[in-house]
Parts: sequence; structure tokens; C-alpha cells
Amino acid sequence: MRIIFLTTFLIFVFGSCYSKPMTSEDFVYTKVYICGPKKWSIFYIPHIELIYYHFIHFDQFGNVVILNDGNQFKSFEKTVQSDLHQKPGGELNLTFRKNDHDYLFELKRKGFDGKSSVRTMVFNETKLTYQDRQSKLNKSGEPESTKVFKSGLCYKVR
Repeated sequence: MRIIFLTTFLIFVFGSCYSKPMTSEDFVYTKVYICGPKKWSIFYIPHIELIYYHFIHFDQFGNVVILNDGNQFKSFEKTVQSDLHQKPGGELNLTFRKNDHDYLFELKRKGFDGKSSVRTMVFNETKLTYQDRQSKLNKSGEPESTKVFKSGLCYKVR
């Protein structure tokens, strides 16, 4: 009996030590929600308004990817984007926590210039509502400004 227990324990320990970390290639979404000030339509929403829409993708393992304004914020890895004329570059990542039916998402961007921003989004999976705001931080990490966006509705796509 001890041998079986010890063997099982060692397989678990060594298996967890050598497990492959999650990457973008491994992410397969199982649920998708679209959140915005009005129902999303590719034909009627101007490109400039994409900043107000969040496409939230969940997988079966509790990982999340949020597409917002053409940027992918991932809970399992950081994304580095080049600094372009149309869109500032930097390091993007997503942290979140859940309590009951609410998710608190923090979409973080750390620019190459040292400045950063945090977009905080509260998503209620039961009521299908959200609220979000954005804080811009200076190089010291202190808030420079906060912009509160309108609350909106979400709907499940898949």
C-alpha cells in the first residue's frame, strides 16, 4: 500500500514539475461574451468605437483573453507589442479575480516610455452587465488621470 501511495505521489510531483506552461497556442476558448455600450455589429460600429467593446474569452482551465481595441490581454502570459504610429507599444497583461458572479479584470499596459495604464472592468456573468474605468499612471506608478466609461450590457456569443 505504501509503494502505491509513494509511486502516485512521485508521479504527481514530477509531473507538475515538468508540465508545459500555458501559451497562446494552447488557448482554446469555450465561452465568449461581448460587452459594450450597445449590441455589437461589425457593420454598424465604427472602428474608432472599438475601445468601448470587450470581447471576453474563457477556456476550460480558468484562463481568460480579452480583446479590446485590437489588443489581446491574456491572463496566462504577457504580450509585447511594437511601438507604432497608430498605437503605442508596450507590455500587455491581464489579471483577474472572481467573487460570486462578478469578475474584476485589470487590463494593464506598461509602455516603453515608462508610463502605464490600467483599465479596470467589473463583469457580472449572471446579470450580463459591466462597468469600466481607465487610470493612467506616471513613471513613478502614481495616477495621473482616471477616465470612467459608461456601463453597458453584455451578451453571450458562445
